[in-house]
Amino acid sequence: MDPVLVSLMEETFNIVCWDNPGKYLGLPADWARFKSGTLSWIMERVQAKVEAIAFVARDSNGALLTGHGKRVAASSPLVAEALTLREAILATYNFNWNKVVFESDCLTLIEACRKDKVVAEIQGVVADILTVAEGFIHCGFTWVRRQGNKVAHQITQASISNSLPLSWVSNQPDWLLRLLFEDVRHCASLRSHQLF
Repeated sequence: MDPVLVSLMEETFNIVCWDNPGKYLGLPADWARFKSGTLSWIMERVQAKVEAIAFVARDSNGALLTGHGKRVAASSPLVAEALTLREAILATYNFNWNKVVFESDCLTLIEACRKDKVVAEIQGVVADILTVAEGFIHCGFTWVRRQGNKVAHQITQASISNSLPLSWVSNQPDWLLRLLFEDVRHCASLRSHQLF
């Protein structure tokens, strides 16, 4: 089993050790013991693959304020996008920023957050997002073209490959500065923010 997936499942599901109690009886091999002592066949319950998520927060001039990238277990790219937005909105709320616009190149997610569409696969995560959104003075969700979201995609790729410097927010590498500029330039000519 992939060690990254094992690590994510251990963290996500509060697992303390792996077992193979049925190896001589022909039972499934991937079992895990939860901290509660319950033994469960993990691989049947979790059809997840390792994804990376990343978000960046910028001010109205496009300057990088903060960001985060990490690996997660997600059942689909859409779920990974929704988890990313939930991470971003929680971080924003914790920074006490109260006038915000969240941008994503995932139109389905933006439509779900604007309540234009119900998507069963991400309904629970979207409900979390909208609950937190109620705590802001102004909060909007805007779709941007993928070309205007290069920074987040590059941070995601760097998270997958473990090549993201720990100090990337405070000590921005040249590639990040270049992409920040390109994102701002691209989005300034294309987007219009819509608040709800």
